[in-house]
Amino acid sequence: MPRSSEQSLRLKVGGGNLIQHSTPVVELRAPFVQTHMGPMRLRNFHRPPMKRFSHGTLAHPGPHPVLPLLKYIKKKAKVREQERAASGGGDVFFMRTPEDLTGRDGDLVLIEFCEEHPPLVNQCPSSGRTLYVAKVGMCSKVKNYYKRKAGKDQGPQEYKYGEVAYAHTSPFLGTLPPGQSLQAVENNMYRAPIYEQKVPDTDFLVIRTRQQYFIREIDCIFVAGQECPLYEVPGPNSKRANNFVRDFLQVFIYRLFWKSRDLPRRIKMDDIKKAFPSHSESSIRKRLKLCADFKRTGMDSNWWVIKPDFRLPTEEEIRAMVSPEQCCAYFSMIAAEQRLKV
Repeated sequence: MPRSSEQSLRLKVGGGNLIQHSTPVVELRAPFVQTHMGPMRLRNFHRPPMKRFSHGTLAHPGPHPVLPLLKYIKKKAKVREQERAASGGGDVFFMRTPEDLTGRDGDLVLIEFCEEHPPLVNQCPSSGRTLYVAKVGMCSKVKNYYKRKAGKDQGPQEYKYGEVAYAHTSPFLGTLPPGQSLQAVENNMYRAPIYEQKVPDTDFLVIRTRQQYFIREIDCIFVAGQECPLYEVPGPNSKRANNFVRDFLQVFIYRLFWKSRDLPRRIKMDDIKKAFPSHSESSIRKRLKLCADFKRTGMDSNWWVIKPDFRLPTEEEIRAMVSPEQCCAYFSMIAAEQRLKV
């Protein structure tokens, strides 16, 4: 499907939502966006087993203290409110650094999908009023769909989370009776109905880092129904999947050149092969030849040096080449393909 058709499909079905992902995910930074996933990682797709740390405080036998986060949550909320006031009020984008993508502050909303293997999954939750689900740092919104009654109408039901969206027809396959509301989690990839559950007083969340355990309350739990996909998942070995693999590799190469501090900019092929172990050396060399020359002698021996007449794409141009949604769709496809293998 052409990229223009993708945009029109999302605008038509998704209502033209403005979805702003966190900066680390938009820049496809590791470990938020993986460059390679082996068979075991694909089989555990979005279900990573808890691993033992090889270093750090928690790598050693306990006991280990568990710290509460109540004061930290209030402190971060105050800092963000001050930043909002300093910028003149209104909405402020806070998801700028990896440190912002943590569950240690903000509202914590958990969503459990009823499908064992949803067709599309983005990345995992972080803090804030807007939900970040599926790849860590990807944004989703809670929308409260409401269908007006004919004649006297009482208006939509009040919810703690979400924005009201007036629907003329049901946003799902089922029907939405007049005068009723339906909450949904929605992003550029899918829309799914959600139903709030009562959080037991005995439930809490334990957060583990290499150095410390933290504990905090859960603000809300939802159960999500069947997904209504808004984004096409490419088929195995399809033209769309192959184009993504090509562009993903090219974007990685461009960013390596931007990170280089040498003049002229230069990179090693070993850095690319380490990130893309399943790619052949010839396919990597083909991408490199578009923008660089391999030096066999001199000061730049065994380095790929950027061509003098080549202009590196800007960050905005690089972001336009590969989106986080494309990454999620591709990895969802290869994870489903792996599950079908014996």
